[in-house]
Amino acid sequence: MCLPLTIWMFKRQWGLKASSVLSGALIAVGLGWFIERVLSG
Repeated sequence: MCLPLTIWMFKRQWGLKASSVLSGALIAVGLGWFIERVLSG
C-alpha cells in the first residue's frame, strides 16, 4: 500500500519536500515517545 503512494508522490514536483517534512514529523513523534518511555520508567 505504501509503495504505490510513495511512487506517486515522488513523481510530483513537491514529492521530495513532502517526504522530508513527513520524515521530520515521524522523527519528532518517535523522539517524543522515546523520551516519555525513558522518563516514566
